[in-house]
Amino acid sequence: MLGSILMKLHYMSVNCPHRFIHFYRHDWGAQTGVFKSFQTMTDPYVSTLGVSHVSHSRSAVSLLHINHYVMHILQPEIMGVDGSGMQQSVARTNYILEITALVYAVNSSGNERAAAIHDALSIRNERRELYDTGANDNLITLSEGTAVYTELHMVFSRSEIDEVVKNWPLMLILQHRASQVASLYGYMAGALYGMLLDDFEVDWRYDIWRDTDLGLLLQEALGITEFIPFDRIDLERYGYSVIVESALR
Repeated sequence: MLGSILMKLHYMSVNCPHRFIHFYRHDWGAQTGVFKSFQTMTDPYVSTLGVSHVSHSRSAVSLLHINHYVMHILQPEIMGVDGSGMQQSVARTNYILEITALVYAVNSSGNERAAAIHDALSIRNERRELYDTGANDNLITLSEGTAVYTELHMVFSRSEIDEVVKNWPLMLILQHRASQVASLYGYMAGALYGMLLDDFEVDWRYDIWRDTDLGLLLQEALGITEFIPFDRIDLERYGYSVIVESALR
């Protein structure tokens, strides 16, 4: 099965580039761009983010790799990834809180989901105002997060993806380097915001550019006009004390 899919992707990318892009646009591909060349890469960096808790299949992980990097091939060159500027150690706790709130939202519904999204966006706003992380956040969220979104949806069902993302907050807590947390944040945030945009039936996957802000799209979809002051958010719901303590180890 894996071999036949790889051959199909290779054939379409070389012989039918427009159909290939169309295929990704109308299924789970988030980005479009000019196809340059087919390449195979074997970096397990993202594809192992919690996947072992859902599937131990080597072919499934291989499919994740393929879909992740094919997504990069289709992304416009202007959106190349560079997380080198995301070094704000003081923002480590904030990054983890936002991801935890988003995971909470993905796995809840109704008013509880809306409240968690409002919390996540408010936490994000606090970080961006204090540490000016917006540009770097968006860069890696768009370039890597949409690739993670694509690979997961091309391989797993939504219920399986929901189980995968439950592992992400703990994975961040176990990272003691702030730069690593900031980088991983982008991989996770893009996928989580994409899933929530889908849930609210936002048509977001057909027009993404360098300055697109997935969080802002979600904010507009929910009609959120004001952020919650950071000191009024129930941060313990998202494991605040555990996150802070983990930074001291």
